[in-house]
Amino acid sequence: VDQEVGWTEEEVRAMETTDAESTNSKGESETYTGVLLNTLLEMAGPASDATTVTLVAGDGSTAEMALADLQACGNCIASFRNQGGFSVVAPGFAKGVQLKGLVEIQVQ
Repeated sequence: VDQEVGWTEEEVRAMETTDAESTNSKGESETYTGVLLNTLLEMAGPASDATTVTLVAGDGSTAEMALADLQACGNCIASFRNQGGFSVVAPGFAKGVQLKGLVEIQVQ
C-alpha cells in the first residue's frame, strides 16, 4: 500500500456507511450495515502489483481473497457488530471469507 493506515472503531463508524444483505449463521437473509472494504482499501492505496488481500481477525484466524475480486465487490463491508468491532460481510463469496472480529486488512 502507499501507506499503512489505522483507524479507531469510532473513526470507522463515522465514515459513510452502506447496507449489505447476506445469509446469517441461521441460514436467514439479514441486512448488515458497515463501511465498504473498498473505501478502506482506497484510503490505503494498494500498490499496482498487489494481488492478494488477507483479512485478519482478533483471534488470529485469517481469510484470503484476490484483490481484484474484492475490488469488484460493490457490497463487501466491514459490518458493525452489536458487541463492538467488525465482521466481514461479503455476499456471494465463500463462507470462510465472512470473518468475525476483523482487526486488520493486509494487502500483498
